[in-house]
Amino acid sequence: MTSLYYEEIYSNFLATVSDCTFVKLEQFEALGVLQELLHKALAGGYVRKQFETLKLNDDSQILSYELKNSIDEDADKDFVIGIATNYMVAEWAKKQVYRIEHTIQFFGGAEQKYYSQSQHLTELRTLKDSALNDAQNFISEHNFTFNKYLSGGSK
Repeated sequence: MTSLYYEEIYSNFLATVSDCTFVKLEQFEALGVLQELLHKALAGGYVRKQFETLKLNDDSQILSYELKNSIDEDADKDFVIGIATNYMVAEWAKKQVYRIEHTIQFFGGAEQKYYSQSQHLTELRTLKDSALNDAQNFISEHNFTFNKYLSGGSK
């Protein structure tokens, strides 16, 4: 069974998403948020069915896995990091959509008019949907490219 440190996934995720709230959090809190996103990202059936085994050890911060459609150790590692990162982005975007600040109206401007967050919320929903599609396409492309049946029995 192959394993990798959570940190490898977290650094890839943080390079993809720029969110100032991570900077404001204490390290312990930020790691807790990242760990929660990782668990949610890998919990879905579409993700789980890619693995023979998948174990998350939060104490040692190690993810152990065995893929159903293994290529080689380096390619498998990149694929797992890619799955986790893409689905973490989708989970992060989902959290952004459901934040209270994006669902309420507020006063603003010199004339004290109501402004809604509807345009921003629409953009966040689009980002969430796009991130989820990207994650699913990432898996589909990998499975299609390295399908033993379609490639005549060889990898």
